[in-house]
Amino acid sequence: MPVAMSLFEELKKQILFEGLSDEELATLVDLVELINYEKGAPIIREMEPTRGIFLIKSGEVEITKKLPIDLKTKMLITMRNMQNCCEIRKTPYGWRQVFSSLIEGQYFGELSVVEGKKHHGADADAVDDCELYLI
Repeated sequence: MPVAMSLFEELKKQILFEGLSDEELATLVDLVELINYEKGAPIIREMEPTRGIFLIKSGEVEITKKLPIDLKTKMLITMRNMQNCCEIRKTPYGWRQVFSSLIEGQYFGELSVVEGKKHHGADADAVDDCELYLI
């Protein structure tokens, strides 16, 4: 019961759920699944079917998007990295642009849900061991 109560309070703080009544939030809590991911594990992949909204209970998650690479793009990456305007790096999955690093209490995947998209628009990976609520 304490876990459910803390989840209720956490959801109540989130701007995404601010229009919901306590009764509606309690119903939502009953539908939530707690999932564990190990460091480095993929959580969602771009173009995978939308699974829901993920709320970070613990750990850190990085949101990235794959970049198509050609000579012009490589030059732009070099220039951007020199200007520190955004992080772009090579990974085992190809060149990636890092959009954000998220921590406890933050959420992701909401754009696909709120906009009614059938697929996720970016990748999410566990930077370290994570516990996530799937809503």
